[in-house]
Amino acid sequence: MTGEAESRRERLPDPTNPQLANGDFEEIDENSGMPLGWYYQRQLSVRHDDPPSGRNYVELANEEVGRRAQALAGFGVDGRVVRTLTVRYWVRAEKVRVDPNNLQPGVGIVFFDERRAILSEVPVGSYAGTTDWQRVERTIRVPENAREAIIGIGLLGNTGKLFFDDIQVTKGAGEGGSAPVGVGDE
Repeated sequence: MTGEAESRRERLPDPTNPQLANGDFEEIDENSGMPLGWYYQRQLSVRHDDPPSGRNYVELANEEVGRRAQALAGFGVDGRVVRTLTVRYWVRAEKVRVDPNNLQPGVGIVFFDERRAILSEVPVGSYAGTTDWQRVERTIRVPENAREAIIGIGLLGNTGKLFFDDIQVTKGAGEGGSAPVGVGDE
């Protein structure tokens, strides 16, 4: 994040209470029409037809093996305080074909230390074929020396379409974190 973008933030991140900004894709840049807070967006479009939550969701589409369709978002997480993260999201797949030479399509988190060296890469969920919308919830461990993380969504060189909505990252249960209102009330 640039210094200018950091200065415009209304709320600075708290790595002892990690949260993902704009995981529901409701905040859209007026000029580009793309979701705010998500970076390295490739082959991503914002959709409005029948979202599982809110007004918007995103579609990642790719027809060429090896080409990226992705989006990344960063957040602070202090592994000395936060031992686990709960990751929740809506996902739907359409004709996703996995190529053995590419990474698994879906969701993953990369943890970094205070020098921004990679500590670990954790797959959260991978998807193939065609599925209806489904609500996913996973709990993952946080490395003790983690200070930052990046969540990535995408096809990662595979073909087809993946759709995401209402992505939430919170401190794991039993750590003083609270589940967002409405989770589990579908």
